[in-house]
Amino acid sequence: DVKVNIDTGGLYVIEGFIQNYFKVIEASDSETIRLKLKIPYLMEKKSFKILVNASGVDIKKVAYSAKNSKTIPILPVWKLQIQKNITNPINVNSSARVDLKIKNTGLIDINSIELIDTIPKDFKLENMAEKNNKTILWNLNLTPNEEKHYSYFLKPLKIGFHNLPSAKAYWSRDGKHYSAESNELPIIVNGSYVILTKTVSPTIVELGDVITVTLSVHNTGNAPVNIRVEDKLPLNTELINGSTIMDQILKANETSQVDYTLKMQSLGRIKFPKPQKALGIADLENMAVVLVVNKTAPKPTPTLLSPEAVIKEALPNLGMSWVAIILLVVYLVIKRIK
Repeated sequence: DVKVNIDTGGLYVIEGFIQNYFKVIEASDSETIRLKLKIPYLMEKKSFKILVNASGVDIKKVAYSAKNSKTIPILPVWKLQIQKNITNPINVNSSARVDLKIKNTGLIDINSIELIDTIPKDFKLENMAEKNNKTILWNLNLTPNEEKHYSYFLKPLKIGFHNLPSAKAYWSRDGKHYSAESNELPIIVNGSYVILTKTVSPTIVELGDVITVTLSVHNTGNAPVNIRVEDKLPLNTELINGSTIMDQILKANETSQVDYTLKMQSLGRIKFPKPQKALGIADLENMAVVLVVNKTAPKPTPTLLSPEAVIKEALPNLGMSWVAIILLVVYLVIKRIK
């Protein structure tokens, strides 16, 4: 007398029985029970626990019981797969193509999907209408097993190792919101990246003074580059010495500089312009400013007078009595003796 009861955890039975009875199960023998359960359409992942209880008595009227369980996870009926790929590595002077593939691997239609990709820092969009946007948006619908492809081009602005963020998809169904995302992408940008810095010394001068201008270039990249810088002088300045041109091959991580001197010929705040040519330069920093002021008039040297001279100079202008004059003379004599 063996009774077997099965709890399906809420799954609907479409074939088989949840209550089973076996009159006799011989020693070392077994019986098999088969159930066919209907898998529900779910929008969220859910697990169902199948519980089996068996009980019976032997010929000696000894009771026995056993139980076991199995948890079955049921995946949602929808599933979006997003794959993101890019040309890797790339040169800082070239563009990289980004490819996106989105596929509905689920069992239902997914409509009104918003696929959004983010433009990473130190990159800019190319060949698209809104080049200054930080995100790109596509709207689409997908039937089961349908896939769509999108692509765009990125121009790197700096060399080095970068990480492209994942693309994300968003949609809603029955008042609930769902999302999926792609992989992130590492990318290496090779090439040269030269920074030009212009400094002056001193920064506050008088009209007609001479200052020193320094042009410094630093290749922060991992490749050599041929640079040519032709600096532009501010108005009302005169080149006194040195060269305003740099023309050389700059190796990776190499720094170089040139100096020249200028005579300042106008007053005010003089802002130095950008070079008229900067071949091979990726970035300009610290464009110089000089303040030119009027020359300071020299102060007269004071003349020390003797007491007698003081009295001589003072007497014509002293509108005082003879007593005051005599007292003044006595005072000056005593002071001179000391």
